[in-house]
Amino acid sequence: MTGPGVPMGSSNLRPIRIGAVIVAAVAVMAGLVLIPSRVSAATVVCGTLTNSAVWTAAGNPYFVTCGVLIAQGVTLTIEAGVTVLASPRAVFGVAGALIAAGTANAPVRFDSNATSPAPDDWYGISVWPAAYVQLRGLVLQHSRYGLEAVGVTGQGLLVRDSEFANNSGYGIMAGGGVGTAYPILQHVFVHDNGDGISANGTMAVVDSTISANRFRGIAAWSGGPIYVSNTSVTDNGYGGISLAAGAPPAPYVRSIITCSEFARNTVGISIEADPSGPGANVATIYRNNFIRNTVQASDGTAGNFWSDYTGTDSDGDGFGDVPYAIDADSVDRYPYIAPVAGCPGGGPPGPVDSPPGPATPLDAQLTGNQLRDVTMTWDLSPDDGAGERDVVAYELYGSSTFDSRGTGYSLLATLPQGTASYRDTGAGMRDPLNHFYRLVTKDATGHTAASADQFAKYTRTVPAGEQLLSVPIDLSDQSIDNVLRGVDYQVARTYVNPAGQGKNWLTQDKGKPWGDLTTADETMALWVLVNTASDLVVAGLVRHSLTVHLDVGWNFVGYASFVSRTIAEALAGANHQTVEGFDAANPPFFLRRLADTDSLRPGDGLWIHVSGPFDWSLTN
Repeated sequence: MTGPGVPMGSSNLRPIRIGAVIVAAVAVMAGLVLIPSRVSAATVVCGTLTNSAVWTAAGNPYFVTCGVLIAQGVTLTIEAGVTVLASPRAVFGVAGALIAAGTANAPVRFDSNATSPAPDDWYGISVWPAAYVQLRGLVLQHSRYGLEAVGVTGQGLLVRDSEFANNSGYGIMAGGGVGTAYPILQHVFVHDNGDGISANGTMAVVDSTISANRFRGIAAWSGGPIYVSNTSVTDNGYGGISLAAGAPPAPYVRSIITCSEFARNTVGISIEADPSGPGANVATIYRNNFIRNTVQASDGTAGNFWSDYTGTDSDGDGFGDVPYAIDADSVDRYPYIAPVAGCPGGGPPGPVDSPPGPATPLDAQLTGNQLRDVTMTWDLSPDDGAGERDVVAYELYGSSTFDSRGTGYSLLATLPQGTASYRDTGAGMRDPLNHFYRLVTKDATGHTAASADQFAKYTRTVPAGEQLLSVPIDLSDQSIDNVLRGVDYQVARTYVNPAGQGKNWLTQDKGKPWGDLTTADETMALWVLVNTASDLVVAGLVRHSLTVHLDVGWNFVGYASFVSRTIAEALAGANHQTVEGFDAANPPFFLRRLADTDSLRPGDGLWIHVSGPFDWSLTN
């Protein structure tokens, strides 16, 4: 045969040293900087940080003389052992990125510069919505607002191994905005504030102690869900947790409070229901220990230990024979007889909470008016409504560039438990970009599990003339017209059965009423005679792994991976003699022999000659 297709055989604060004192130029007022008596040597900070910087303990203490703002695009890293002392009314603002890297023995400290520090001496740390904040080993005291981070978007807020104490308003106010990654507080000690934590949006509190605050341990007023697990909420002046039960817009997401201790508060958990709202249905409260609160709870819960329960367990199943009366219209029908093991206030550890099972991507399709949208569907996590029953959300991340771990992907949507589909409007036929989507399942303790396969919309401009290509994603509709959707072509052909039995070439010719090339998948290569330059646009799945079987002789296959590899890397272990790929400048065959150092790209069509059978495993 002749013709195409036959193988040929630093910071903006510029310090000025004055004796033993380092004074920042931006802090000079009327030619003089006054350092309070508490600070004998300091790095003085005032104004906007416009360049990234690292603060070390060698510059201690860092004296905030006026409001400070980390500008957008700027990162401030504060190393272990740094002390920051703030003047009255000073606020430490974050519009860019703040990373605190304290340790148990050398925390990062934010405190008042007063000789005798007291609550309300300064305003605290204020995090802007688009900021990026990771705090570890932080101690923040004697402010008005502690750490304030409301409506955080993007990658959100992560606080670990930190202490917030003696702040007049609250220790922490935080909450994720709609469709964002919500703040996570883990191993935090929040005590002796006005309110301990004020949840102004979605957040998770895990493995923490919230104690001895003047009013509430945790106050959640926004209607957004909170997730509390393995946490002690004790000795707070009013409520352990106060939940507002308004009527937020659908879809409604319930708070989950589990495996925690509520002890010696005036009210263990208070659900303050809007008469028109869902009332006790705002939360699932189970496997908690309620111990000697003045009022154990003010609304419905199920499956908890109550220290004042007097019932018996005649059948030995661990639950009381009669319900526990919570209030006039609520009962716990499954009260624990003994404290819940493995949870604060309970006995020895029980089973460790496991990450959720990942959701299973099913399909992505072009949908909507003129197929301009991409709609994805999946099977729910095995822990959504079953298993551990602790899935709280699905997070969908997207990028125009593929990465197996989702590096560089942006959060597109946070979807409530029970959601099994999502439409990305405008990402389909008229959008010239590729789109890759990574689905992450999140449970109530902040554990996550990413699905192995990703959703994809793949687009490729195909020039006029003979083209050798493949479609590197798995399509649910493998009909040839769907596989070549958007391409203005005359003839498409593929080569099958390399052992030489039967008919080797299958063809779809639009000038003929019949054709034997009816379907194609991601493992197949196609010769396509294109009439006019056009765009191939399809949607489907990027499989984490797949296998292409190579028989002895010539194999006509597609490179179904979005990971670039050399010929030598891709075919390691195969007894291959020759690999040929497309060359538009080499008629009439439009092929050239590829070297072992040549790179393969997604959507390549290849001729591969092997001397022995080989299962070619490809991963994404």
